[in-house]
Amino acid sequence: MAATAAALVLSAALSAPQAMAAPSTWEMPDIRGMNLAAAEKAFTAATEGSGLKLTPVNLSGPGEVLNLTNWTVCSQSPKAGGTLRAKSTPAVGVNRPNNC
Repeated sequence: MAATAAALVLSAALSAPQAMAAPSTWEMPDIRGMNLAAAEKAFTAATEGSGLKLTPVNLSGPGEVLNLTNWTVCSQSPKAGGTLRAKSTPAVGVNRPNNC
C-alpha cells in the first residue's frame, strides 16, 4: 500500500507543470527611429515582468517630453541587443520628428 501511495505522489509530481523562474536579464530591443509611444510599448513587451522603465532624454535641450507620439527615438542606451538587468537604467535620446 505504501509503495502504491509513493508511486502516486511521484506520478503527480512528474506530471505537474513546472514553475518557470523569472528571468534575471532581458535584451534591449532596437527602438531607434520609432516614435516614443511605440518605443515604450516595444520596450515593455521585451522586458515584461522586469519593472524597468525607459528614461527619455530631450536632445533638443531642457523641457518635458510630453505627448509621446511627437518624439522620435534618436539614440538608446544600452544599444539594441544589449543586456538589461533588474537595476539597469535604460535611456533613450529623443527629439522632434525629422530632427535626429
